[in-house]
Amino acid sequence: EVKRGRLNLDSNIGLDKGYVKAPSRINVRDLDIETKGIIMGVSAPLVVELIKKKGAIDLDFNIWGKWDNLQNDLKESFQKKVFTEVGRTITSPITSPLEDAMKGIKSLLPGKK
Repeated sequence: EVKRGRLNLDSNIGLDKGYVKAPSRINVRDLDIETKGIIMGVSAPLVVELIKKKGAIDLDFNIWGKWDNLQNDLKESFQKKVFTEVGRTITSPITSPLEDAMKGIKSLLPGKK
């Protein structure tokens, strides 16, 4: 459940004979969400912590397809972005200990707490 937040969506929409191609970018900031559950396949607490540490998430993704049957890779792009940022946290010497990052990753695995 999203309680508040700011979302900026920028799309460069191209339309050719009913086919849409729209490289897009989302910026999410000041997000206050329920801190349990899953957001687009990622642990909500992990997303909340990432936004707290970074202040915002910038995410590139694509929209494509016939105008009446659009597809997108938002979920996959979101997951990749979060896991990339978690990887940076693990390898950065000035962040919290490795154990904290591993707890976040462990919470993503089914049946693990």
